[in-house]
Amino acid sequence: MRITTGVLLVALVAAAGCKSSNKAGEDGGQTTATEPGQPGAPMPTPTPGAAVPADFPKVVPIYPGATVIAATKVPGPTGKGAWTVGLVSKDDKNIVYTYFRANMSAFKQATDNTVGPARTGTWQNPQYDVTVTVGDSPDKHTSVAMTVNAK
Repeated sequence: MRITTGVLLVALVAAAGCKSSNKAGEDGGQTTATEPGQPGAPMPTPTPGAAVPADFPKVVPIYPGATVIAATKVPGPTGKGAWTVGLVSKDDKNIVYTYFRANMSAFKQATDNTVGPARTGTWQNPQYDVTVTVGDSPDKHTSVAMTVNAK
């Protein structure tokens, strides 16, 4: 379940990197997409009302200055809370990942993997399992996919 949730959130964060617009009259009402990676490409458009849930565990850091583009809470595998948060940042992915490694002091790091352009770490403590994946988004920003499962 954790891996599926993480993969889904990474896909959502990456898909958000393609900003669309609908300019009635200018293009016959067609929806057009801004080409990802163009110089000066805009930050992904957040989901309206996207915010870190109020009951998101305070012990889990959120990268400062990042934009929340998606966030959910559902019952997790244990029946307790499971949160997913998608963020984007203008900072380099290595700086963002280093921030998480330095600020997860309430946890023990269980894994640290790099696959292609993404780096994923998992941390555990008696209350939570946390997975953070940091990578490049199509618009040249850094995407962060976080999952937190209460035990």
